[in-house]
Amino acid sequence: LIVGAAWGLIARITPFSLEPTGRYPYSMGLIHELNRLRLEPVSCCSISSPTWELDGVRCTSCHTLLLAESRPDLGRRRSDNILAALMRVILLDGRPFVDAAEEE
Repeated sequence: LIVGAAWGLIARITPFSLEPTGRYPYSMGLIHELNRLRLEPVSCCSISSPTWELDGVRCTSCHTLLLAESRPDLGRRRSDNILAALMRVILLDGRPFVDAAEEE
């Protein structure tokens, strides 16, 4: 219990980036970009429907990559047990499992 509390405290104190919103899963720039993709028509195909997949925002019709931002690992139902889910939350801290910028 003490090790888990210390791990959580250290993870919250040490910043991973110097950006002030870098500690949170969603930055304001990402929110505005996703909203722009949702509201403005996308010119990739005639029937465009952007969907946020694990590795980025893609059109469901033609599978064109519209935005190369990985989806944060929050709010998805999992089929694993509670112990594996707890370890994933502690280790990843809501960040994506794979980074879209590293894949390119």
